[in-house]
Amino acid sequence: MTRTAWFAAWALLGCVIALCTLSFIGVLLFPLVILVVPMSRSRQARESVWGILTGVGALFVFVSYVQRNGPGDGHLDPLPWLMLGILLVVSGIVAHRLHRH
Repeated sequence: MTRTAWFAAWALLGCVIALCTLSFIGVLLFPLVILVVPMSRSRQARESVWGILTGVGALFVFVSYVQRNGPGDGHLDPLPWLMLGILLVVSGIVAHRLHRH
């Protein structure tokens, strides 16, 4: 797999881990660990581990979109979710681009 493909795989995994954590679906965390262990053993995959940050950030951006009518009326304030999401997405991409072996 290419570095970009590994980055996308890590990003997807990061998004799912964040979703499980935010929604308290602990049942899904065990299968995720089964995926993380082999991925973390591959040197090529580890070079793209920064995708986790991007995946978590993407979920936060999505939460901010869902909460766009807030704050109030049962909605959260979307601004903190959006700012943290953008920070994580950009940080993951920049770290991935700067990390060279």
